[in-house]
Amino acid sequence: MPLRLPPDNGLIKFYGFPITKKFLVDYATRYVPADLLAQSPDWLITGHGFTLLRWYSRISNLMIEGAMPSPGTPVDYLLLDGVLEILSLRSNERDSYRSRPAQENVDYPAKLIGKESVSPQWWDDFNDPRIYL
Repeated sequence: MPLRLPPDNGLIKFYGFPITKKFLVDYATRYVPADLLAQSPDWLITGHGFTLLRWYSRISNLMIEGAMPSPGTPVDYLLLDGVLEILSLRSNERDSYRSRPAQENVDYPAKLIGKESVSPQWWDDFNDPRIYL
């Protein structure tokens, strides 16, 4: 069954999985050589983790996006300002939706982040849509 776009509520929506900075750091620590990590500031270690996920998933438009949390979102997934970070596989924007990955490319990132039993879902962008004009 093809992926359907969510109802339009005026916000950009991202399709993906919640992710934490801790997960990205742990992922980088697992796969990046220790000498490279030792030279990297904390913010760059997070970037290493994300870059590895993008490479391994082969989804070129994989992004980390800020989204509105849904009720019941675990607190450890929220940033200080209440934003939920999403590992976004696509958005409801025309170009992103047209270039959406095949189902196998959706399943593989789920496996990489240990969420094989969880389906990605649509999340509302945290930013006001006027910011993109």
